[in-house]
Amino acid sequence: MKSLMGAVVINDAFNANPASIRASVTETVRLKHTRAIVVLGDMLELGMYSEEEHRKLGQWLASMDIDVFIALGPMMKFAHEEYVSRLSNGRSKSAFHMEDTDRARRIIFEIIKEKDTVLIKGSRAMGMENILRVTENIVK
Repeated sequence: MKSLMGAVVINDAFNANPASIRASVTETVRLKHTRAIVVLGDMLELGMYSEEEHRKLGQWLASMDIDVFIALGPMMKFAHEEYVSRLSNGRSKSAFHMEDTDRARRIIFEIIKEKDTVLIKGSRAMGMENILRVTENIVK
């Protein structure tokens, strides 16, 4: 865990599969002080089940107490679609989909607040660690 502008950042950017993402998101929600911001990159190596697993993840994420979902990559677009389509429960949440880590980093810096809990997770090939590496002078 690291600190970024008074927020707690969980950098779990080494590997991602459906079970590990669910475990990390569950722990992020448990640890959150004010808001949970979940930044997820594609789960690679799922083969022919990739779209289905990303869609199921988006459905599950909508049931979790997260405040901001940032989806990164072409497959995570499916999770984003499912997440947004299920947010009819009146809770105010934000969701973004993008293709590159630079844009994700900019969005995070626009929305992050003190005491937020931020999870960054994705398959290694997605380069999720670059979201923080570019800002090493701010991340402690």
